[in-house]
Amino acid sequence: MDSNGSVGLMDLWERVYLWVTARIKTVLLIPTQPMPDCPHCHQSVPEEAIACPFCRAPLKAFGHPGIPLYQSPSGSLCATCLYHADDTCTFPQRPYAESCTLYTSTEQSPEAIAYRPSWGNRFRGWIGQRGGWVLLGAIAAISLVLALGNR
Repeated sequence: MDSNGSVGLMDLWERVYLWVTARIKTVLLIPTQPMPDCPHCHQSVPEEAIACPFCRAPLKAFGHPGIPLYQSPSGSLCATCLYHADDTCTFPQRPYAESCTLYTSTEQSPEAIAYRPSWGNRFRGWIGQRGGWVLLGAIAAISLVLALGNR
């Protein structure tokens, strides 16, 4: 809203766009997930929204749609954060942060948090780190086989 209480043209177009896209998804029967709520005004907002269209509160970190911004409606996030619990948090606002990009709840199961690459990815990573030594060992092994074979 402007200072005189009227809705700005951009706000109007943004609301029309959200309304039209919601109707298109409904008509085409595209399965939709429940829209998340804004932590400030508690209005439903689209998943891809960078800022709340109602109160303009930021919903994504640094204006990037791929970086979620976890926010606490009251109090600090640090009390329930895994990084704070194991003392690996490097966030400058710790332990009083009310918004954070790294927040991970301590109530989540460790299996859901830990990333375990497949054997193939681990092998490729191991070879990538030690490629020079592997190549040198292969050359030495081939040289040894050729030397013993020519006796």
